[in-house]
Amino acid sequence: MSIDGKEPPLNLKGWKDTVSVEAGQTVKLAVKFNNKGIYMFHCHVLEHEEMG
Repeated sequence: MSIDGKEPPLNLKGWKDTVSVEAGQTVKLAVKFNNKGIYMFHCHVLEHEEMG
């Protein structure tokens, strides 16, 4: 929906299954869930991965 409060460039618009967020950046997402339930937000921070 937005990156740092601004409209994203054309190549970042539309349905995505992965979103890259830089340090200090704010990203607003729109998500559609077709089934009721509990869903998990998953994050890969490379610095965490490298340190185990």
